[in-house]
Amino acid sequence: MTTNTKLLINSSELQDVLGISKSTAYRMLKKYPDFPRPIKVSPTKTLWNAQKITEWLENNFQDKI
Repeated sequence: MTTNTKLLINSSELQDVLGISKSTAYRMLKKYPDFPRPIKVSPTKTLWNAQKITEWLENNFQDKI
């Protein structure tokens, strides 16, 4: 069985998923200590674990989804 689910998403995709700006995403890191941390893969490339983002949303905003 093959799935086409991305494991890691870039900052633009994170913004699209959450409907927020890049700066708001980084503010969320400060506001919510349990918000998934980004993965710095190079000096100019940051990725986010899509599954951890989804789980965080489900655990913190279940009643709003």
